[in-house]
Amino acid sequence: MAAFQIAFVSFLIVGFASCAISPLFGAPSSDGTKDNSITTEPPWAPATQPREFGYNVMDGIQGANQIRQESWKNGTMSGMYAYPYGPNQWQVVEYIADERGFRVTSSKIVDESELMGGHHAANQTAEVDISSDGAKTSYKLKASDIGQKQKQEQQQKSQSKPHEE
Repeated sequence: MAAFQIAFVSFLIVGFASCAISPLFGAPSSDGTKDNSITTEPPWAPATQPREFGYNVMDGIQGANQIRQESWKNGTMSGMYAYPYGPNQWQVVEYIADERGFRVTSSKIVDESELMGGHHAANQTAEVDISSDGAKTSYKLKASDIGQKQKQEQQQKSQSKPHEE
């Protein structure tokens, strides 16, 4: 009985695997010829123009603070990220990636005031700043906003339920 179960499970595995793999080799199209369109990957090329990206999350609600900035120019990516290290301190890591590979160029601990220019989120407030190629977005959220939203959702749910008699 055990041999039959092993054989049956093996048969199922091979069957499922062949079904999953067959599209990789091209499936017949409606006219009977092999369709290789699903196996063709678009050619990859590095960005031809300089690019920039960054975000700054100052989470005074749950403490998920982080900063990241990157730029790409002429095939070289450089950037930095930072995260809280201790009370009022941040670990800052700067890096570069180019034809020689990825490497850290600097790693240091700084005071929060050095990193943010004195800016930090007040308790029970989260602030997020995002920039991508010059386009900037920011938003701010208070813990009380979250509680208010949850309260509104609960009220809507209770109003939509039919009253039982």
